[in-house]
Amino acid sequence: MNLAGFSTLVHQTDRTIGQIDHANSQLVLLANMPTDDPTKRAFAQTIVDYIGTNLLDAPEILNRNLGSQVALADNLIKAASRTLGQRKFFGPKSSGEVRGVYDYFAAYQVQLAMLLQEYYHAKPDVYSPTNAAANLERLRANVVSQADSLKPDVPENTVIDTKSGEMWLTDLRDPEVPFRRLAHVTPRGLAWVEESRTGCGRRPVKGPTGIQGVPYCDWVLPEEDAYKRLVEGWSGASPSHWLHKEAGFSGRILSAFGYRKWIRADYGIRSQGPADLVTVKTYDLFYNHDVVNFLLWGVGIGSWEPKFDGIHAGLMYERRLSPQESYWWSS
Repeated sequence: MNLAGFSTLVHQTDRTIGQIDHANSQLVLLANMPTDDPTKRAFAQTIVDYIGTNLLDAPEILNRNLGSQVALADNLIKAASRTLGQRKFFGPKSSGEVRGVYDYFAAYQVQLAMLLQEYYHAKPDVYSPTNAAANLERLRANVVSQADSLKPDVPENTVIDTKSGEMWLTDLRDPEVPFRRLAHVTPRGLAWVEESRTGCGRRPVKGPTGIQGVPYCDWVLPEEDAYKRLVEGWSGASPSHWLHKEAGFSGRILSAFGYRKWIRADYGIRSQGPADLVTVKTYDLFYNHDVVNFLLWGVGIGSWEPKFDGIHAGLMYERRLSPQESYWWSS
């Protein structure tokens, strides 16, 4: 369902929404009329007649556009979700926009309930208290059931690349963690290790990893191709500016260590005579390319840790959505 399809469904409710607005506006006028106005009684009756003519079936009309009676059928909430899901990025703001569609129409149905309640009170010879209460309860149940079309909200401080199916952290409290806390050098190369603080245990970065303050235990440092997928289609001053504007990444996480980010890879060590060489890459999100760093040490050169201190790179994390995760309607 594209934007045109969503707009079509919205406009199908225009008349009913307009009639609710009109009836409410007339009730406001009635409330502001002086008690001794000779036209007040007839004006009140006109409003009652208008509600009876135009709004008695409005609960069913709105529920046809918002309800989930048929599992695969479109409704306004699904259509809004599907439309937003066609964008490159889907984040908490996107979830909020879909929920806003539900809230908008839920508020109108509350107004409709108040109008109908006024009508039932004005027609005690037609609507018994039991039937009036039953009608209002059915309208309330409609609003509750319409929420079934809402998908789970995207977690705060994350965003989903809809094209790759990867979720990214958009902010970290401290993205400038020294490299020596992420990895250490072994005789074979770099060993990536992170201390998880969310009960996921101490695990290699290539495997499941927890991040404090956000759900899931399978966050990983991105590989080079993940960065390339993330910025695919960027425009404007730089990929980092684009990610901030379009995907909601914080300036703190993007600019940490000069926009350069650690690339997860299996970096081995090559012997260079009396010294050893390790080649490590970082990804520059400002200029959109990788940066190769050569580190050489050996007998008489000293330990590896100080040499990594000279490489500036920050942290970013991503994870692939599981088959069970769904945050927007795609079919």
